[in-house]
Amino acid sequence: MLCRQGILQFYRVLGSFNVIGNPLGLVSNLGTGVMDFFYEPSKGIIESPEAFGAGLAKGTLSLIRNSVYGTMNSVSKVRAHNAAYADWCSSGKDDGLLSGHVDDQ
Repeated sequence: MLCRQGILQFYRVLGSFNVIGNPLGLVSNLGTGVMDFFYEPSKGIIESPEAFGAGLAKGTLSLIRNSVYGTMNSVSKVRAHNAAYADWCSSGKDDGLLSGHVDDQ
């Protein structure tokens, strides 16, 4: 039981890394959009055909908004990380990370 919880927490931490675009956040946003897409019309169909139409529009808008936001957020995090890494690589500064020692400055 404890080992399973540890593995689950490891995947949650791995899934929130910005290096790979925070896939956990992406899945969460997509899930919210899909849930709203089905929930809002089903809530409206109980009331009236007009409420169903309004719910369909609201659910579709939520699906589009959350899909675009989640995708763009993940892409921007990957790009920001890559830009920072490229900047670090082009600086020519080792800081002792690669050679095993730190220069005294």
